[in-house]
Amino acid sequence: MTAGRTDPSIRALSDAAARKSAHAASRGLEAIKELARTRQPINHSSVARHAGLSRGYVSRNPTLRAEIAKHATTRQHINPRATQSQDGEPSIIVALRNVIRETNARHDEEIAGRSATIRELRATIRKLEDENARLRGQLRGR
Repeated sequence: MTAGRTDPSIRALSDAAARKSAHAASRGLEAIKELARTRQPINHSSVARHAGLSRGYVSRNPTLRAEIAKHATTRQHINPRATQSQDGEPSIIVALRNVIRETNARHDEEIAGRSATIRELRATIRKLEDENARLRGQLRGR
């Protein structure tokens, strides 16, 4: 341990850092509510600017990141004045189909990434089970 620092002082610093982080996250959530209420764009930069936080903090904070993503998927920029697309279909339907297509593509990417992680974890489990069986065999042999 560093000279002059005691466990209570380290705990006090840790507690202060946790309070500071919680306060920053709270400011970020309030900024998101305010931006949504005033119908302004909600993204990492706007939240950071409105809350007085760094973009890096907003991007690294899982709670803020999830809230921003939630608002990004519920608030799409659709031109309500356009009444029909080129093929005669109402533009809102075309816009919503595009949103669904983009959401499905994003979900497919997430599923593929998670499937790869699951395969890797299963392979690790198999290796560990084999090692465990080998070690149990060695213990029985003693």
